[in-house]
Amino acid sequence: MNFSIAGAPGLTDEEFRILRDYIYRRCGMYFEDSKKFYLEHKLGTRLKELGSRSFSQYFMEIQQSGGDETEIQEIFNTVTTTETSFYRNAPQMQTFRNLVLPEVVENKFSSGNRTLKIWSAGCATGEEPYTLAMLVLEGRSSFPSDLRIEITASDINRSVMNAAERGIYTARAAQRLPVELRERYMTPHGDGFRVNREVRDMITFRFFNLANGTRYLSFGKMDIVFCRNVLIYFAEASRRKALEDLSRVLNPNGFLFVGYSENALMMSSRFSLVYYNKRPVCYRMASSKGSMHRRIRH
Repeated sequence: MNFSIAGAPGLTDEEFRILRDYIYRRCGMYFEDSKKFYLEHKLGTRLKELGSRSFSQYFMEIQQSGGDETEIQEIFNTVTTTETSFYRNAPQMQTFRNLVLPEVVENKFSSGNRTLKIWSAGCATGEEPYTLAMLVLEGRSSFPSDLRIEITASDINRSVMNAAERGIYTARAAQRLPVELRERYMTPHGDGFRVNREVRDMITFRFFNLANGTRYLSFGKMDIVFCRNVLIYFAEASRRKALEDLSRVLNPNGFLFVGYSENALMMSSRFSLVYYNKRPVCYRMASSKGSMHRRIRH
């Protein structure tokens, strides 16, 4: 194995493949060849912090430490993308509030089940689960008074989850949030806002690796799952496995929201496409009769 010598510029092709494959094995995240410079840029800062002379030395230090979990977590924190915002992708949020949520609650009422369970997978800094909690609170007047609401938010990046739990955001992060929601559920804090306690208390944050299928069911059965802009970082085999695991954790007729760019990656026959205003917005568990598309119009 010909590692680059100390002082050699950049990440060599061989180093890239070694680090890329290592990250894939540990978390399921896969970097295409075109992402070489992205990985070099992201991990280069970490190398400087540790005083490693090259990517090869850095990798060997991880191996010699027996795969130090603290450093592996630093890798996850460094290479994961955390870009998000409140009320991101308005059509999906409108669908959640106006169609999906009322239907799921109605089914709960009919079946006698009084627990609504929502999972925000890959929650990053928390804007998504907090938005969902706000929308649930907006509809609560029409829910059964004894309905229990559980919202779980998870991510592989512990540092962003720590920020999410604090619930403090810049004005820019909240700029897409409808004004009435911001005024009702957020309080001015410095130059930005803090999510009100009522909303923060609805969320349970948990560290979770979507590539670890053995732990999915520890969350319990979910009615609605948001897993947006996460699957695009998975290799095909890991993506198929994640979709299989998500289908197992969803209740019958449960709903799955993915990012729009991920629609083309949805290859599982377990899900059928749901439309809102003639636009594909989310998926639901397909019936046993097949995966015929179900169109919902509003």
